[in-house]
Amino acid sequence: MRVRAEDDLEEFVTVRSQDLHHDGYLLTADQDRAEQLVAQVLAGLARDRVDLSQATTTARLRMAQAAAHADAPPTGDRTDLPARFRALAALTARQRAILTMEAVVGHTLRSAARALRLPPRDLESAYAAIPAELADQDPADLRRLLEDFGDLAESPDPATTLAAMRAVPPPPPRPWWSYAAAAVVVAVTVSSLWATQTWHDNWLQTAAGLNHSHGTHYPAYTQGYKLVDIHDIAPGPGEALSIDGNGAIMIACAHGESSSSAIGRVSSGLIGDYAAHCSTPQVANLTPVSGETLLAIDDFTRAKWPVATYKKLSWDEYPVADSDFEVEHDLTLHDVAAPVSEDGTRIEPTVSGPVLTIRSQPGKLNGTFGGTLTLPRHAFNTEPEVSGLLSPTTTGRFRIMVDFSSPWSTCGTPGVVIYNRSNDRWCEFYDRTIPQASFQQPGPVGDQKTIPIRITVQHARGSWQLQVVAGRYKIDTD
Repeated sequence: MRVRAEDDLEEFVTVRSQDLHHDGYLLTADQDRAEQLVAQVLAGLARDRVDLSQATTTARLRMAQAAAHADAPPTGDRTDLPARFRALAALTARQRAILTMEAVVGHTLRSAARALRLPPRDLESAYAAIPAELADQDPADLRRLLEDFGDLAESPDPATTLAAMRAVPPPPPRPWWSYAAAAVVVAVTVSSLWATQTWHDNWLQTAAGLNHSHGTHYPAYTQGYKLVDIHDIAPGPGEALSIDGNGAIMIACAHGESSSSAIGRVSSGLIGDYAAHCSTPQVANLTPVSGETLLAIDDFTRAKWPVATYKKLSWDEYPVADSDFEVEHDLTLHDVAAPVSEDGTRIEPTVSGPVLTIRSQPGKLNGTFGGTLTLPRHAFNTEPEVSGLLSPTTTGRFRIMVDFSSPWSTCGTPGVVIYNRSNDRWCEFYDRTIPQASFQQPGPVGDQKTIPIRITVQHARGSWQLQVVAGRYKIDTD
């Protein structure tokens, strides 16, 4: 069996020698270093008895890891190289490993840090130092440049590579005391497991534990809130909840209960009396409150109801997502302007005006933008309504003004909190999942033929588009 394994490895090296040295040169930018790297990685594959069907992928990853950790500096003056390769050769080995994982293998920077076993901060620091002429290249062009650079490698005879592999010394044996120390660690870990797990389970029920475990990017948190406390409220007379500044409350539904029916009443300085709904994992009903708040639970199906209190954070305090966005643009303006009724038919406007489109421009993502929306002509027995669809591609704050007032919108999230001040309603996208925000608002009455549309944008990192149209709909006389 041993002879068979050695024969298989020799066959692998014979077939893959050129590819291995291609990858080694791409990472090291030096023929001698590339050969040493290939020999070391092959020795590790043989020692670990890696399945040869996975050996190519494993070898590439191990070479990238070794290069990233050794982080060898550039190998002196490389004026002998073609001009197109000189900037690449001037990088450190770590920087070339990062580019290889990103452009050739297809990793994001975050997953590349995990694959290379580098602290994210170290990887980001190395990536930030890569010249813009490389970092900002089109991914396909960068991939082609990297592959062509690796083609500069010379592939030694497979027998030479095998001899170099066998000459690599084995790693030094561990001293006896390291095994004793490991045994002590295992014993201590096992003995403390029960106590640690119990403490951890209890901690996860606290506000600090929940904030830590969910990292704020969690349904109740993605509206800019941070959990402050959890209360057990008994049904009956109202109970006071102290809220520091603007905040919100959320009540957990009982098992199998719907979130559509109100189970209590809440009163605060912000919104006055308001019906309180419970929340399921699918629907997070956050009720906005401010200052001294009174909550009365009217549902007696449970002896106690868990009530969470939240604090609204400023944009700078909240850990807003800044990469890896999942853009959900499934709606069209027609879906908003012609909604589906309860019986499944679309409610089309009798007559529509032209669509007003306001979009960001390169280099001009934030600020105040405006346009004029034309209203459709009068039609008998109809009333006007303005419909809009905001389609952002990144996190950001968006305030829309229709005829000098803000329309109501769910901002793409069921149960979203929007405060009552009509000119201070913002659609705020904090999380990596970026939905569209739609709205409908009754149009002006009278002979007005146009209305102004304004959108103010803050903190956007990428493009966005706002579409608005006005239509006249038949009045239901039943």
